[in-house]
Amino acid sequence: MQNNEAIELLNSIQKVDPPPFLLTRIEARLEQALPAPRSWVLTSVLALCAIIAVNVVLLSGQASAGRENVAALAEGMGLDNSNQLYR
Repeated sequence: MQNNEAIELLNSIQKVDPPPFLLTRIEARLEQALPAPRSWVLTSVLALCAIIAVNVVLLSGQASAGRENVAALAEGMGLDNSNQLYR
């Protein structure tokens, strides 16, 4: 019963017309917003590049250490760590 009442209530909602010139007012307000200073943009870009560089260096070091650890673990368990499916 409650679902039917909710659907009937939703069906009774009528479309509302936006106020005139709403889009032009929004565009005017966006134009008034000050752009970010160039020093902030440059600092943000340099910080992002530094973070990416640090991540690349750290992940490349972990990848090679991870391969060695997997090889040592497989050898210790007497498993073949080769990726070949057929010999």
